[in-house]
Amino acid sequence: MADDDAARIEKLEGEIARLRRLVADYAAEAASLRQSDQARARQNKVPKVPRLSNEETDFALSMGKKTPRLSPRRKSA
Repeated sequence: MADDDAARIEKLEGEIARLRRLVADYAAEAASLRQSDQARARQNKVPKVPRLSNEETDFALSMGKKTPRLSPRRKSA
C-alpha cells in the first residue's frame, strides 16, 4: 500500500504543478487583455482636438489680455 500511496501522491503533485502552470498562463493572459483594453479605452476617450485657425488663436490671445482700467476717482471740491 505504501507504493500505491506514493504513486498517488506523485500523481497529485504533478496535477498540482500542471494546474499552477495553467493558472499562471490564465493570469498572464488576463493581464495582457486588461492592458490592451485599458489602452483601447484611453484611445477612444481622448477627443481629437481640432486645430485652431490663426484668427481663432489671435482672438483667444486678445481675450486673455487684461486692459488696464482707470479707476474712477472723485475730485475733492
